[in-house]
Parts: sequence; C-alpha cells; structure tokens
Amino acid sequence: AGVVLDRLYFARGDVAQFNLQHSGGALLDEALALGQGAVMLGAHLGSFEALQAVGEQHANMSVAMVMYPANAQNIQRVLNAVAPANTLKIITIGTPGTTLAIRDWLDGGGLVGMLGDRVLQEGKEAADVMRLPFLGHEAPFGLGPLRLAMLLKRRVFFMTALFRGGNRYEVRFEPLADFSERPADAAAREAQLQAALRAYVAKLEALCVEAPYNWFNF
Repeated sequence: AGVVLDRLYFARGDVAQFNLQHSGGALLDEALALGQGAVMLGAHLGSFEALQAVGEQHANMSVAMVMYPANAQNIQRVLNAVAPANTLKIITIGTPGTTLAIRDWLDGGGLVGMLGDRVLQEGKEAADVMRLPFLGHEAPFGLGPLRLAMLLKRRVFFMTALFRGGNRYEVRFEPLADFSERPADAAAREAQLQAALRAYVAKLEALCVEAPYNWFNF
C-alpha cells in the first residue's frame, strides 16, 4: 500500500522527499556510454517509479517501460489525473511495431524496462517458458524478454527498487547478461539464454527471501 501511494508522488516529480539509495549505477553508466542503450529486467517487486526517478536524476538515463497498459488501467487513470505531465514513456506490447519501437529507443541510448516474473497463460503455458526451482517449488518463467535482448544484441541489467519503510528506497542495478556478441551456434545461444534466466530467477528468489512483502505476486 505504501509503494502504491508513493507512485503518486513519484509521478508528480516529488522526488526530493524520498531517500533513494542506489548501487550499480556506475556499471550502468559504463554500458550507456557505448551508445547502445540497455535492457533492464525487473519484477513486480518494489517500485518501478523509484527506478524511473533515479533515471531522471541522471541526464543520460532515458527510461521506457515495455508493458500491457490494459493490465493496470485503473491506477494509470489515477496517475494521469494527478500528474498529467508524467514523463514515463510506455512501449505497448503486442502491436506490430513493438520490436522496432524498442530497437529505436535503445539505438537512441535509452533504457528499456521489462518485468519477467509473470507468464501469460491461455489454457496452457507458452512454448518459450522454462520451469525452474523457485522458493521450494518449480515455477514457470518466460524467456521472451531475454530472447528479445539477444535479438537486439543488448546488455541486460537486473533492476529493483526495494521499499525499506518510511521514505526509503534501495535501488539496485546488477549486470545479468551481455548479448552484444551473439554466439553463431544456435545451441550456444540457447544455453546463454537459459543461463541468464537461471541467474535472473536466483536473484529474484534471493530478494523475495530478503524482502518478501515487496513482491506484488505474493
């Protein structure tokens, strides 16, 4: 509830009242200095708006979120009403031009944020899904975001902004995968994708143990 309420303040640009501690920003700056942008893979964990706020505090960080806007229409209507000047760029999933829009944003040196802890299911799991150990059970995780990053030959960072109570958020950026040089062999590419997904799931599991109430899937 605190994170949802804070979204209103972040959307309005009222960042000064928050204590934002962050780590890993230097590594992200190094990647952005190459001019190819980067993919940030997160989860429904903590606050994406806090991540956006950190990005806006850096002149070289332009953030776009890849999402299904229909999944959060109610909260988006509220945010748009209280913060009509909100600068969050959204790239809609599922349109014919989605991949090109993501590529163009990255080519402009921007950051593309995606969330990887939910799998869309229509009767059965999609083919591009791995079942991996997670909190004592197997759970489905999609390879789609990582496969897109590999297709576009981009670096991938794990991102999260944990709510630590009061006005405190802990923002973390960690290198997850480097797809800027794709292996020529298809089997090697698939192995690289699966290794990256396992690393992502391990990071997410550790954070859910560390800060369980931050994970919205609970």
